[in-house]
Amino acid sequence: AGQREDLVDAFQMTGTVLSSSPTGTISSLAVTESSTVQSASNTITATFTLGFPLSFAGRVTVSGLTGSSSPSSSSLSLSGTYTSLFGGTGVWDTAGSLVVQVTDTRVVQPG
Repeated sequence: AGQREDLVDAFQMTGTVLSSSPTGTISSLAVTESSTVQSASNTITATFTLGFPLSFAGRVTVSGLTGSSSPSSSSLSLSGTYTSLFGGTGVWDTAGSLVVQVTDTRVVQPG
């Protein structure tokens, strides 16, 4: 069976800020989108490297993704190599932020 993905409507990204809890150095960040066509399905990809360990219940927030008309979701589906560390879902807010929280009991090491 096919895998279901919740997609965010396309929008022009007007800013990007990445933060985490606990706080620490984020050594790299790239945010891309699959489409800039208004109201089209869009996949947003955030790739980042942390300079500190992130353990159970640690959070990463990507914000500044303004302009979407997609409704808020407390369980936006994630896809990718390490999404299982975050339980496969994140919290999307129409204000333009995505919060993912570590649900895996392993510590996510820097780099």
